[in-house]
Amino acid sequence: MSYIPFVMMLPLFAIFIFIPYWTRKTESFGHTIPEKAYESKQLQKMRKTYAVEMIVWSALFALLYLVGMYLFETNEDTFGMIFTIMTFVYIIVGFVVYLKYHRQMKVLKVEKGWHEDVENKVLVDTTFRNQAYSFSVLWYLIPLGFILLTTFITFFNYDQIPNRIPMNYDLQGNVTNFTHKSGKSVLVAPMTQMMILFIFVFIHFVIHKSKQQVSTKNPEASLKQNIVFRKTWSWFNYIMGTVLIILFSGMQMMLMFDMFQSFMFPAFMIFVAFVLIAVIVLSIKVGQGGSRVKVQEDMDGDVIERDDDEHWKLGIFYFNPQDPALFVEKRFGVGWTNNFARPLSWVLLGLIILIPLSLIFFK
Repeated sequence: MSYIPFVMMLPLFAIFIFIPYWTRKTESFGHTIPEKAYESKQLQKMRKTYAVEMIVWSALFALLYLVGMYLFETNEDTFGMIFTIMTFVYIIVGFVVYLKYHRQMKVLKVEKGWHEDVENKVLVDTTFRNQAYSFSVLWYLIPLGFILLTTFITFFNYDQIPNRIPMNYDLQGNVTNFTHKSGKSVLVAPMTQMMILFIFVFIHFVIHKSKQQVSTKNPEASLKQNIVFRKTWSWFNYIMGTVLIILFSGMQMMLMFDMFQSFMFPAFMIFVAFVLIAVIVLSIKVGQGGSRVKVQEDMDGDVIERDDDEHWKLGIFYFNPQDPALFVEKRFGVGWTNNFARPLSWVLLGLIILIPLSLIFFK
């Protein structure tokens, strides 16, 4: 039985455990707070208690995984289903634990008077969009070139493709499902690549167009942090998408050339490990909105940045009909989320879900 799924769960555990330490210092468990309150002993203890609780839950699920691996080592399909269910349940448990601390934070904020006794400011930089905080979407012509080249090589070498085409692999790289060769079936990999390209271009669009969040106590430093944040994740998104597309090109070459057989599966495993580790490292180094990037700051901890808690449902889901922005920074975690009050954001979200599902019918 493979330990690969267990290893892949470790970054998930780390993300849930350390999320409160990666968010902005003006936010705590989905609520806006004065920055100086972030370092208070009470909130430090709350973050530590949350982390310990998630460590306990993570250790329990890790133990359950190892037990399941031992009990179902001869039935990989059953264990795969159990592993998927366990992962889903763990995410639900993490969400429930977060909600407990979200409610505690709401009570504490009222007790401390942070919603009424401090100055509340919002700042918008109208020149922000003119700064080079991203890169041209034309860079994605390079992975598109790999897709077109893969499609051309596939049809040029169509006669060399076997009549039975591998469709699925287990964790050891063994083929578990085949399909018959046809003009449609040999295009599954290029179609998957096009789907990947669309998703990563969409993420690039989200990073580029998402709502700016500028600190009022030190706008210049905040802008520098946000630019680093967007540049870092934009380039990471591009590199990850391009390498993934190249790997799928390699998988397609396996159908025609034996030389690709030996190293493609290890290459995929290395890629997965790289992505998981890189996400954690970047989250630690950069933080949400670039909050962990070191810049000179002027302290004004009594200022609350845009207290819009009423628009954050459960501190996670942003719903503000008056806000024209389609995407905003997450309140709890690292990255971006939708403004669910905007119908267009639902349309885009639906496309992201439907496009991968369409591959099922394409096969």
